[in-house]
Amino acid sequence: MCFNFQKLIDSLPLFVESLAWPLVTLTIVWILKNDIHDVITRIAEAKFPWGSIAFGDSKADMLPVETTGIKDSDSTDFSSVHVDKFANLYWLANDIMWTSGALLRNGPRDALMRGFRQILHHLNIIGLADSEHGKLIAELNHAVLSEDSLTAEFRSEVASKLQNASYRIGHLLAGQQEGFDNGLGTKNK
Repeated sequence: MCFNFQKLIDSLPLFVESLAWPLVTLTIVWILKNDIHDVITRIAEAKFPWGSIAFGDSKADMLPVETTGIKDSDSTDFSSVHVDKFANLYWLANDIMWTSGALLRNGPRDALMRGFRQILHHLNIIGLADSEHGKLIAELNHAVLSEDSLTAEFRSEVASKLQNASYRIGHLLAGQQEGFDNGLGTKNK
């Protein structure tokens, strides 16, 4: 078998031609990478015949700036709150996170209602259904149920309020635990 140098030289233009468009494309993308990044980050929502996808940050992604020293107006009578219902406390937190995620991921209304139903169930078992924050969550449930169009903005707002109620409930419960340490340098006495 003999190496045919002439065939190699003859096929070189075809090889270069086959690489030309990918190299040109990559060069253009590299030159315009900052502009492309800016355009992509401004896309808020993509709509398709079967649904939509929302992009970007949500208010629910923001942690409260400061949760120490909150003077909560909730006048919850803790004698009726069952902080010993550990599984319900766990599933309350889980269901709030799950429902917030479903809101932000454009989950279907029936899934959102299932999440709110579970949250309200656990609030009831724990004894916080009639608290200020339990009532707020019940109002959010009603808003999701009655809203005609669950837009990305509406969903983000509800998820933010749901998570804010979760932080407030956590603050209330932390106040009931002697020596609670939130890991951020704040401890109950």
